[in-house]
Amino acid sequence: MTDLLTLATLDDLLRFIATHGDGVYLIAFTFAFARTGFLPPLLAGYAAHKGALDPAATFLVFAGGSWLGDELRFFIGRRWGAAIVARVRFLQRPVEIVTRVLGAYPTGFILTYRFARGLRTAAALGLGMTRIAWSRFSPFNAVGAALWAAVFTGAGFSLGHLSEKLLGEAANTATLALLAVFLLAGWLISRRIPAVR
Repeated sequence: MTDLLTLATLDDLLRFIATHGDGVYLIAFTFAFARTGFLPPLLAGYAAHKGALDPAATFLVFAGGSWLGDELRFFIGRRWGAAIVARVRFLQRPVEIVTRVLGAYPTGFILTYRFARGLRTAAALGLGMTRIAWSRFSPFNAVGAALWAAVFTGAGFSLGHLSEKLLGEAANTATLALLAVFLLAGWLISRRIPAVR
Protein backbone atom coordinates (compact mmCIF):
# COMPACT_ATOMS: atom_id res chain seq x y z
CA MET A 1 0.00 0.00 0.00
CA THR A 2 1.30 3.44 -0.94
CA ASP A 3 1.88 5.71 2.05
CA LEU A 4 1.20 9.44 1.75
CA LEU A 5 4.58 10.27 3.29
CA THR A 6 6.49 8.14 0.79
CA LEU A 7 5.00 9.49 -2.44
CA ALA A 8 7.87 10.04 -4.84
CA THR A 9 6.20 10.30 -8.24
CA LEU A 10 2.91 11.40 -9.72
CA ASP A 11 2.14 7.73 -10.43
CA ASP A 12 2.53 7.08 -6.67
CA LEU A 13 0.02 9.87 -6.05
CA LEU A 14 -2.51 8.32 -8.43
CA ARG A 15 -2.01 4.89 -6.82
CA PHE A 16 -2.50 6.42 -3.35
CA ILE A 17 -5.78 8.00 -4.48
CA ALA A 18 -6.93 4.73 -6.04
CA THR A 19 -6.14 2.87 -2.79
CA HIS A 20 -7.77 5.36 -0.39
CA GLY A 21 -10.69 6.59 -2.50
CA ASP A 22 -12.87 9.28 -0.94
CA GLY A 23 -10.63 9.44 2.14
CA VAL A 24 -8.32 11.60 0.03
CA TYR A 25 -10.94 14.37 0.12
CA LEU A 26 -10.74 14.38 3.93
CA ILE A 27 -6.95 14.65 3.73
CA ALA A 28 -7.30 17.58 1.29
CA PHE A 29 -9.89 19.29 3.52
CA THR A 30 -7.66 18.86 6.59
CA PHE A 31 -4.66 20.31 4.78
CA ALA A 32 -6.63 23.33 3.60
CA PHE A 33 -8.12 23.81 7.08
CA ALA A 34 -4.75 23.74 8.81
CA ARG A 35 -2.21 25.10 6.33
CA THR A 36 -1.57 27.22 3.31
CA GLY A 37 0.54 26.30 0.35
CA PHE A 38 0.24 25.44 -3.27
CA LEU A 39 1.55 21.90 -3.73
CA PRO A 40 -1.37 19.76 -2.39
CA PRO A 41 -4.07 21.65 -4.35
CA LEU A 42 -1.82 21.70 -7.42
CA LEU A 43 -1.31 17.91 -7.18
CA ALA A 44 -5.00 17.35 -6.50
CA GLY A 45 -5.84 19.38 -9.60
CA TYR A 46 -3.44 17.22 -11.56
CA ALA A 47 -5.13 14.08 -10.19
CA ALA A 48 -8.53 15.51 -11.15
CA HIS A 49 -7.28 16.02 -14.69
CA LYS A 50 -6.22 12.35 -14.76
CA GLY A 51 -9.70 11.30 -13.57
CA ALA A 52 -8.56 10.11 -10.12
CA LEU A 53 -10.52 12.86 -8.33
CA ASP A 54 -13.70 14.75 -9.14
CA PRO A 55 -12.73 18.32 -10.21
CA ALA A 56 -15.69 20.04 -8.50
CA ALA A 57 -15.28 18.08 -5.27
CA THR A 58 -11.54 18.78 -5.28
CA PHE A 59 -12.15 22.51 -5.58
CA LEU A 60 -14.88 22.44 -2.90
CA VAL A 61 -12.84 20.58 -0.27
CA PHE A 62 -9.87 22.92 -0.65
CA ALA A 63 -12.05 26.06 -0.69
CA GLY A 64 -14.23 24.86 2.21
CA GLY A 65 -11.29 23.76 4.34
CA SER A 66 -9.47 27.05 3.79
CA TRP A 67 -12.59 29.09 4.55
CA LEU A 68 -13.51 27.19 7.73
CA GLY A 69 -9.92 27.14 8.98
CA ASP A 70 -9.74 30.91 8.81
CA GLU A 71 -13.19 31.32 10.32
CA LEU A 72 -11.84 29.40 13.33
CA ARG A 73 -8.65 31.49 13.43
CA PHE A 74 -10.73 34.67 13.24
CA PHE A 75 -12.90 33.43 16.14
CA ILE A 76 -9.82 32.57 18.22
CA GLY A 77 -8.37 36.00 17.46
CA ARG A 78 -11.61 37.71 18.43
CA ARG A 79 -11.99 35.71 21.65
CA TRP A 80 -8.42 35.11 22.89
CA GLY A 81 -6.18 36.96 20.44
CA ALA A 82 -4.76 39.54 22.84
CA ALA A 83 -3.85 36.87 25.40
CA ILE A 84 -2.27 34.63 22.75
CA VAL A 85 -0.21 37.44 21.22
CA ALA A 86 0.94 38.56 24.68
CA ARG A 87 2.27 35.05 25.37
CA VAL A 88 3.54 34.10 21.91
CA ARG A 89 6.09 36.80 21.21
CA PHE A 90 6.84 35.89 17.59
CA LEU A 91 3.22 36.67 16.70
CA GLN A 92 3.35 40.25 18.01
CA ARG A 93 5.06 41.89 15.06
CA PRO A 94 3.13 39.99 12.34
CA VAL A 95 -0.19 40.83 14.01
CA GLU A 96 0.80 44.50 14.28
CA ILE A 97 1.72 44.55 10.59
CA VAL A 98 -1.55 42.80 9.69
CA THR A 99 -3.49 45.46 11.57
CA ARG A 100 -1.74 48.27 9.69
CA VAL A 101 -2.11 46.64 6.26
CA LEU A 102 -5.76 45.88 6.97
CA GLY A 103 -6.34 49.54 7.76
CA ALA A 104 -4.95 50.57 4.37
CA TYR A 105 -6.25 47.73 2.16
CA PRO A 106 -9.04 45.90 4.01
CA THR A 107 -10.74 44.08 1.15
CA GLY A 108 -7.63 43.31 -0.87
CA PHE A 109 -5.83 41.97 2.18
CA ILE A 110 -8.63 39.59 3.17
CA LEU A 111 -8.85 38.28 -0.40
CA THR A 112 -5.12 37.63 -0.79
CA TYR A 113 -3.37 36.94 2.54
CA ARG A 114 -3.66 33.14 2.22
CA PHE A 115 -1.54 33.26 -0.94
CA ALA A 116 1.51 34.39 1.09
CA ARG A 117 3.08 31.40 2.75
CA GLY A 118 3.62 31.76 6.48
CA LEU A 119 1.18 34.66 6.90
CA ARG A 120 -2.15 32.89 7.17
CA THR A 121 -2.35 32.14 10.90
CA ALA A 122 -1.05 35.54 12.02
CA ALA A 123 -3.31 37.28 9.49
CA ALA A 124 -6.51 35.52 10.52
CA LEU A 125 -5.74 35.92 14.24
CA GLY A 126 -4.89 39.59 13.67
CA LEU A 127 -8.07 40.12 11.67
CA GLY A 128 -10.06 38.70 14.58
CA MET A 129 -8.39 41.24 16.87
CA THR A 130 -9.40 44.22 14.73
CA ARG A 131 -12.74 46.01 14.67
CA ILE A 132 -13.76 44.47 11.37
CA ALA A 133 -17.20 42.90 11.73
CA TRP A 134 -17.39 39.13 11.33
CA SER A 135 -20.29 39.70 8.92
CA ARG A 136 -17.87 41.63 6.69
CA PHE A 137 -14.89 39.29 7.12
CA SER A 138 -16.71 36.03 6.44
CA PRO A 139 -17.94 36.65 2.87
CA PHE A 140 -14.56 38.06 1.79
CA ASN A 141 -12.87 35.14 3.51
CA ALA A 142 -15.08 32.76 1.50
CA VAL A 143 -14.20 34.53 -1.75
CA GLY A 144 -10.48 34.50 -0.86
CA ALA A 145 -10.63 30.77 -0.07
CA ALA A 146 -12.41 30.09 -3.35
CA LEU A 147 -9.80 32.14 -5.26
CA TRP A 148 -6.93 30.27 -3.60
CA ALA A 149 -8.51 26.88 -4.33
CA ALA A 150 -9.41 27.83 -7.90
CA VAL A 151 -5.93 29.17 -8.72
CA PHE A 152 -4.03 26.12 -7.50
CA THR A 153 -6.43 23.27 -8.29
CA GLY A 154 -7.12 24.95 -11.63
CA ALA A 155 -3.40 25.26 -12.35
CA GLY A 156 -2.88 21.59 -11.51
CA PHE A 157 -5.81 20.60 -13.69
CA SER A 158 -4.61 22.68 -16.63
CA LEU A 159 -1.07 21.34 -16.25
CA GLY A 160 -2.33 17.75 -16.08
CA HIS A 161 -1.25 16.99 -19.63
CA LEU A 162 2.38 17.85 -18.85
CA SER A 163 5.00 15.35 -17.85
CA GLU A 164 6.09 15.04 -14.22
CA LYS A 165 9.34 16.88 -14.97
CA LEU A 166 7.54 19.77 -16.66
CA LEU A 167 4.95 19.91 -13.86
CA GLY A 168 7.76 20.25 -11.29
CA GLU A 169 9.37 23.01 -13.35
CA ALA A 170 6.01 24.78 -13.70
CA ALA A 171 5.48 24.58 -9.92
CA ASN A 172 8.94 26.09 -9.29
CA THR A 173 8.23 28.88 -11.78
CA ALA A 174 4.85 29.57 -10.14
CA THR A 175 6.51 29.74 -6.72
CA LEU A 176 9.09 32.24 -7.93
CA ALA A 177 6.43 34.30 -9.70
CA LEU A 178 4.24 34.44 -6.57
CA LEU A 179 7.27 35.33 -4.45
CA ALA A 180 8.10 38.20 -6.82
CA VAL A 181 4.49 39.43 -6.78
CA PHE A 182 4.32 39.41 -2.96
CA LEU A 183 7.72 41.06 -2.58
CA LEU A 184 6.64 43.82 -4.96
CA ALA A 185 3.26 44.17 -3.24
CA GLY A 186 4.94 44.25 0.17
CA TRP A 187 7.35 46.94 -0.99
CA LEU A 188 4.52 49.05 -2.46
CA ILE A 189 2.40 48.63 0.68
CA SER A 190 5.33 49.47 2.98
CA ARG A 191 5.76 52.78 1.16
CA ARG A 192 2.15 53.76 1.91
CA ILE A 193 1.95 52.60 5.54
CA PRO A 194 3.79 54.27 8.45
CA ALA A 195 6.70 52.21 9.77
CA VAL A 196 5.93 49.63 12.44
CA ARG A 197 7.99 50.19 15.53
